[in-house]
Amino acid sequence: MRLGTWFAGGDGAAQGKAASTGDVCTILVVDDESDFREVLSYCLETRGFRVLQAANGREALARLEDTLGEVSLVVTDIVMPAMDGLELAAELGRRAPEMPLLLITGMSDQVPCCNGRTLPLLLKPFRLSELLGHVRVLLGTSNGAGGPDRPGVD
Repeated sequence: MRLGTWFAGGDGAAQGKAASTGDVCTILVVDDESDFREVLSYCLETRGFRVLQAANGREALARLEDTLGEVSLVVTDIVMPAMDGLELAAELGRRAPEMPLLLITGMSDQVPCCNGRTLPLLLKPFRLSELLGHVRVLLGTSNGAGGPDRPGVD
């Protein structure tokens, strides 16, 4: 697999560090393709985010339970073994309906719905700036991580 086919490059000024508290927002990246998961994690880490990884939905739920509220956003592939991204979204809708979620896929351009809620979708390949734009929106800021309970970032 050529990693360059997944990310079409791009810039982005999003930073994961909250300015006034020094807290770092944590993103859980869920994808069964380890190379893609590693590259995506690296891109987010270089923008200042703390990144956790999981290879499927079941592993993601276990990571979320282990971190007890530290995760600010879940970025998940849709097509995975054991528990796919839509099943993960449904389970998160029951367990943590306030958890922001971004679905990524190279398989479809249909807007996914889960529990009556339209979920944001990013199609592979994508630019890093597109990913960071979604992260900004889902975390509730115009400039990176943060939100109603978290200040904006540098």
